[in-house]
Amino acid sequence: MYAKQVDLISDRLIQCVNIVKQNNQLDVVSIQALLLVAIVAHVSSFHVFSKKLRHFCIHLIEDMKINTLDKHEFINPTTDALTPTSSIASAGSPGQSVNVLQSPRLSHVAAASVADSARRLFWELYFFDIIIGSADGKSISSLDALELDINYPTKPSQQEFDYKGRAEAGKLVTQAVKMNVELIEKKPYEATLTKLKASLSSWEMKLEDPKLFGSPPLIHKNGSVNEGVHQSILLYNYAKIFAHRPFSYLWKINSPQNPKCNEEVLEAKDVQTTMKADARTNIETKKTIEAANSIVEVLIDTNASKVLDRTPLFACGLALSSLVHLSAYIWVETTLANDSTRNFDLNESDLEIFTEYIKLSLTAIYPISRHWTLSGKLAKHIRESLTTLRPKLYSKLKDFLPQIEVGMEQMTIADSSSSQPSALNSTNAQHIISNDTTPGTTYTNTQAYEPQQQPVVTNYSPYYLNSFDSTTADSVDYNGGLDGLQMGQMSPMSDTGCDWIDKALIDFFDEDNIMAI
Repeated sequence: MYAKQVDLISDRLIQCVNIVKQNNQLDVVSIQALLLVAIVAHVSSFHVFSKKLRHFCIHLIEDMKINTLDKHEFINPTTDALTPTSSIASAGSPGQSVNVLQSPRLSHVAAASVADSARRLFWELYFFDIIIGSADGKSISSLDALELDINYPTKPSQQEFDYKGRAEAGKLVTQAVKMNVELIEKKPYEATLTKLKASLSSWEMKLEDPKLFGSPPLIHKNGSVNEGVHQSILLYNYAKIFAHRPFSYLWKINSPQNPKCNEEVLEAKDVQTTMKADARTNIETKKTIEAANSIVEVLIDTNASKVLDRTPLFACGLALSSLVHLSAYIWVETTLANDSTRNFDLNESDLEIFTEYIKLSLTAIYPISRHWTLSGKLAKHIRESLTTLRPKLYSKLKDFLPQIEVGMEQMTIADSSSSQPSALNSTNAQHIISNDTTPGTTYTNTQAYEPQQQPVVTNYSPYYLNSFDSTTADSVDYNGGLDGLQMGQMSPMSDTGCDWIDKALIDFFDEDNIMAI
């Protein structure tokens, strides 16, 4: 119903935000709704909108003290339910916070249930903000700066969903990104890298023998997949690629580097490393390729035909592995052709393996793209990268790839105006219109965000609820609320929102040279 209609998706997302706003109170349910909106916005390529909402969710997490939920004994052991207190009505003044358990709407729900729901919410936001925000190798989740004193959920159990392992893998990604930032800023990185490599090695052993570490396996004896472990593996391999690729031969390969899906892109030239043709560089290259292999192998292990049972962000991991394999293919092919004296034990069979892995990754992305726009665009960009950089390889693969596209018939890489949402009448007769017709402008629902007079209520209604009017995600003033939040175009730099393609390749992607898919 929604997959091919970006304007319909944007309309629905704005309506969801309005429902949260018009309810005139914020609690754990509000943040759950906003997080779901942010996730759908991201996989639908509304990346700036998604980023703003995630940042707003993080602000609410801190304001409601969810990040320190287990620091004190918030739950009264003498009662199973909460009763609204007189202090809630005055909680909306500036500088004042409220505990997540102080929600009149949830006063009939057992406090233990509200607390566990808040824990699940926190660790879901932790996962999504890290995997979405750090794909460029240089963006660090603002959750990392918060004081954390919050347990993992009691339900579901670790055997059903491994929140603990996933959170620890997320910390690996954050550590790897920090190391990349140190490289970019030309700061000492050796200490961070040494600690990171030790942590990655420990994780490698943990994944090899989870019983030894008291961790659940990826696949249980009954064949069910622990999605927490699956997502842990994705994060682990993100971290491994970020840790090893800057020191490998693959970093300077003239091919796309990151499946980046928002307003910035990390270029190879941003990380100035000493490229020496030695054993160390060879090891770093092989470890980078191993991480890409692992992403494809987990797809195989969990049944590639069941890819829709996994997180939709699996498409981003598969795209990242494809880019590594494409770089590896170029490196091996070039080395075999031009440097026979130093071929690092490479041979033609390596090229065949990379070819099969790229084909499998692309094939697995396409079912996801039938539901989510972002996945289809990732697949399209990878195909265009193959067409441009290795046309013979693409000719070899194209007959084996699914011949479907999702809402991209008129998508080009050079013209960002093609992504602008069209006007759409919703069930509430709300319109999404453009303030300007030039690329790079944002879009607002003028009726949805028109200031409304709200009745005075005694529920928790923070002072920033009705004044969120920043239009720049990086300078959001969270003393504001949800009013004025704009959907925005898919991305300020490209019509697809996938700005991970190395800027040096833009000249390659001339519209006239793109092969029709």
